[in-house]
Amino acid sequence: MTIHNLERLLWRLRSDNPETKYITYNSLRVAVIKELGHDERTFQKALKALKTLKWIKPYNKKKFILTNKDLE
Repeated sequence: MTIHNLERLLWRLRSDNPETKYITYNSLRVAVIKELGHDERTFQKALKALKTLKWIKPYNKKKFILTNKDLE
């Protein structure tokens, strides 16, 4: 999984959910399925990579916050 794939994933999230800072777990899963594939391991790897890069932060059990650090 490359940085380019993760950037496309966040682009998909922003285009599907405009004007919002909070992203639900399910919308993140749908974006991963559309951009990267439908395997559960792919979703877990993407989630871990986004957290490691600090591009998303957990808000509660069902939501994430987009930190916009990928736009810098």
